[in-house]
Amino acid sequence: MENIAASLLKPYYQAYTNLVRNTDSSIIGIDYIFGNLRRVEWKNTPEKNYSNSADWKNLTFKYAIDCLDRQVVRINNSEYENSFKADLITRIFIWIIENGKISFSQAQLNAAKQALIPLWEQSRFEMRYIYPNQ
Repeated sequence: MENIAASLLKPYYQAYTNLVRNTDSSIIGIDYIFGNLRRVEWKNTPEKNYSNSADWKNLTFKYAIDCLDRQVVRINNSEYENSFKADLITRIFIWIIENGKISFSQAQLNAAKQALIPLWEQSRFEMRYIYPNQ
């Protein structure tokens, strides 16, 4: 598995967690969000493991945001992030943005856009110079 420099992901995780923080809690597909969060947090925290428990079905959207906040703290204390975890967190952000009713400010939207630019530039660089034949 490939690692991604945490310095690229820190502003991204923070900006998108702030963006989705104001989502209506009645979002559809909460089980999809928790499924991905469980995969991200597996062996990551000493907290109760919800993957083998029916309790996870009773969790709230607020708990999902708390999990994303923990990911922000974790990435701020890391040098690298596993690309699989970054992919799972991105899936969560996309799901919430596509399926939630989000109240956001222009500043939050601008911060989210700015956080994507370094990741986009890194991707373009890799596609052009590292993996040109893929």
